[in-house]
Amino acid sequence: MQIKDTKNVISFIKEKSKEMISRPSVNSWTHFPFLPVKRGEFGKDMEYGVIWAAGSQLVIYECNIFMMPKILKDFKKLARWKYKSLDEMIDDGWIVD
Repeated sequence: MQIKDTKNVISFIKEKSKEMISRPSVNSWTHFPFLPVKRGEFGKDMEYGVIWAAGSQLVIYECNIFMMPKILKDFKKLARWKYKSLDEMIDDGWIVD
């Protein structure tokens, strides 16, 4: 696929993010069962989070993949966003990091 303009780049990134998020596996998620995601504009404040493949809900926990709490109890205390659908999450600006 040849990417010609910014709109096409954004669409391409969103589609690839959807594909990766919808198919959690050891082969495609480097940090399985966690997938790092981000949102924001490059060069400005970015928000970082992880999706945890531990159920049917689509939840993003606010943290950097490299600074995650080691204890489950602490991890579950992190701020989080819950989404009803993958499209809703992508529309909210989240993409795979």
